Amino acid sequence: MAKFVLLVVLITFATTAFAQGNSVCAQWCAANFPNPGSTCTSLAAHNQGPCYDCGPLKTSPTEKLCSGVCRETSTDPQNCGACGKVCPSVQHCTNGACTCPSGQTLCIGLCVNTNTDPKNCGACGKVCPSGQLCTNGACACPAGQTLCSGVCVNTATDPKNCGVCGKVCPSGLCANGACACPAGQTLCSGVCVNTATDPKNCGVCGKVCPSGLCTNGACACPAGQTLCSGVCVNTNTDPKNCGACGKQGSVKVASALTQPVQVLYVTVLRAAAQVAFVLRLLVTMASAVRTYPVHLSQIATLTQTVPLELFVQLAHAVAETFA
Repeated sequence: MAKFVLLVVLITFATTAFAQGNSVCAQWCAANFPNPGSTCTSLAAHNQGPCYDCGPLKTSPTEKLCSGVCRETSTDPQNCGACGKVCPSVQHCTNGACTCPSGQTLCIGLCVNTNTDPKNCGACGKVCPSGQLCTNGACACPAGQTLCSGVCVNTATDPKNCGVCGKVCPSGLCANGACACPAGQTLCSGVCVNTATDPKNCGVCGKVCPSGLCTNGACACPAGQTLCSGVCVNTNTDPKNCGACGKQGSVKVASALTQPVQVLYVTVLRAAAQVAFVLRLLVTMASAVRTYPVHLSQIATLTQTVPLELFVQLAHAVAETFA
């Protein structure tokens, strides 16, 4: 008899609970669905449907009815934490909050990789200078470049940072990390010069041309001059290089007269207009230097026998002797 009574009590309790649950679901379904019978109430009669998923009899506290559909707001990116709360693109919904994928950080509403993002390098808002990359969360220069004064440069070719930061090439040309000169020029004391024409670096660095003229890498003289002992001279007028380098202007000259004439030291006569005067002077002075007298009648023969230039030199020497 006791068993029968217990069974009746249990059946009565279950029937009462079902009736109460069904009543709650009926009210909830009617309030949230335009046609509650087919979509909510009928399912509730079998302990199923929206009333048990996201209604009064739900088992998950985060399951909610959103626009007539039950949504798990702890994971749904379109209803994250609440109905209608949409997570930005690429974000996930975790525990009802929009989050970034693993390895990314939320910076101003965007998921970024702070290990590689040059606008958020290492932390949100940390921007790398122009030309720099973000590597492992730190701003750095691309491969093959060096950071010099906050700017990435190629020290192999940058004339302002040639080889190392701050090394400036006066030539304005850097090749393979060393200052260089354009084709046809040589670097001498930090300056590019053409050793074929530079009188201060003629042929090689440091070779100075006294003449101030360098041609084809060799010191040279202006037209009409000759290089003698490193100095440009006019061999037509220079008494120390008369006719050729090292030849003194005072030379021994033998007269070609028919009679012996004393050997005289002569120099070049520069004024050809004085020839007539010197000829007369020669005739006057000849006997005084113990030479045989020279008469005017002999001048014609003399100038024929001796080249006129040599004769003029001889006459000038006589004049200097008695000056």
